[in-house]
Amino acid sequence: MKKFNKKKNDLFSKEVKIGNKESSFSFTKILIAVFVALMSLGNTQAQDEKTERSGEKSSMEMKKEYQPFKFGAHLKNMHTWHGFQVQSGPMFATNLEYNSENTKFTFGFWGGVSFASSGSPYKEFSTYAVYRFTDKFFVEAVTHNNFTDIEASGVAFDSWTYDRETAYNFLDLNFGYNFGKSSIYYGVILFGQSQDVGRNSDGTLAYDSNGDLTDSWTQYAEFKAQLFEKDGVKLNGIIGGAWSFHTDNTFYTKGKGNIINVGLALSKGVNIGSYKLPVEVMAMWNPERKKTVLQLDITLF
Repeated sequence: MKKFNKKKNDLFSKEVKIGNKESSFSFTKILIAVFVALMSLGNTQAQDEKTERSGEKSSMEMKKEYQPFKFGAHLKNMHTWHGFQVQSGPMFATNLEYNSENTKFTFGFWGGVSFASSGSPYKEFSTYAVYRFTDKFFVEAVTHNNFTDIEASGVAFDSWTYDRETAYNFLDLNFGYNFGKSSIYYGVILFGQSQDVGRNSDGTLAYDSNGDLTDSWTQYAEFKAQLFEKDGVKLNGIIGGAWSFHTDNTFYTKGKGNIINVGLALSKGVNIGSYKLPVEVMAMWNPERKKTVLQLDITLF
């Protein structure tokens, strides 16, 4: 996390100028409206698909099979993300989510915490929503909230603030397409998080002539391809980069853009008694930071 100052400017209630007029809107109401609309769309399509399948299975069987809520857990020796080593030590991650009956819409929460009891233990609570237009194409909105150093920084803790100068929250919009044995991913940071705004050469926040911060609108793209598969063992190659068209720095890079994520990920199921435990080991290299790490990710359930 970057250093924080005490200036607050909560984006959940912000004046936005449109032409010569000013209008006030609430990001909270917008997010709630989007969530309700997507959930309604998912449930409507679920009913349509359920009707189409009624000749194959009875409504009672469908109800027994459909589970709207689920949770999961991961145990990792570290936590990496988009070329970053977010947490260098062992951590535990879990998620809780709702899924529509047609599996097109998902809304959930993801949390991570390190095992460290001293210093600044890693803590994160993020919210996500996914809509799958097809089995291959999806769009996702994620509001990330890594509040590891917040309480020690002296900034008043607020899980839902998006102040651009002090924020530890930020929202990104992501798109993904699966070709079968390869996939592409593209994401852009929309707002929040002081790390994604313009900075001076000394690292301080940069303002324009109007006294406003300039967003970097950092973009990240990643390509993943399956290189090997045999007897349940899969090896994937990964390459990702980040860039900005608006500032001389990005959320991920020191300059306008760079390749920041090159890796190999090997996954397989490890038999423990009658249970097969999904395990992945990933070697990740960030060329810009000249850093290489080896991440172990065990899916507990």
